[in-house]
Amino acid sequence: MNPRIVVGFDGTAESVAASRWAAREAVLRGVPLHLVHVEETFTVLGVPSAGPGPRHGDADPLLRGAREELLARHPRLRIGSESLGGRPAAALAGAAADADMLVLGSRGLGTLAGVVLGSVGMAVVHALERPVVLVRATEDVGPGPREGHPEGGVVVGVDPGHPCDALLAFAFEEASLRRCALVAVHSWTPPPLAGYGAAYSPEGHAQMAE
Repeated sequence: MNPRIVVGFDGTAESVAASRWAAREAVLRGVPLHLVHVEETFTVLGVPSAGPGPRHGDADPLLRGAREELLARHPRLRIGSESLGGRPAAALAGAAADADMLVLGSRGLGTLAGVVLGSVGMAVVHALERPVVLVRATEDVGPGPREGHPEGGVVVGVDPGHPCDALLAFAFEEASLRRCALVAVHSWTPPPLAGYGAAYSPEGHAQMAE
């Protein structure tokens, strides 16, 4: 593994928020930050395009500006960058395959499905076996006096019916880095007709209690 944090950056408010969050994470871990811009290349009748396209050259000043802004906040942070062509999900997953984590911006539409369904984020989550963090664009996008992580704990969702050793190890490590509480949450849906009267089933309620 190559210790570093990779962040997808395209200049949007969401990617700016993601880059700032990722920079703080890199400082917290003492690892470099790597900015990745992906310009999607298209094919015609299965033939790859001849080049990354005319907009690809815009990535250099975009990444340079992001790097300068982050260095102003974290002067000692090591920051690298690269511009890639191809399908965004595949390119981002490849760039972060050996990294500590990949950080992406999210519009945060209110539910998990709204955040990632049908997006590059969902495709990356399925393609990458490294932690993927989705960061919403909040008031942190604007300059502010607070650069540290907000106070609070780490919450991990646990499904005892599936292996979760890697998940728990990651959650414990994150809580340890932040010196905060770790809360494990398991949620479940009652079986149909669970309730009272004619629908009452001692066996069903025993299973729920277990």
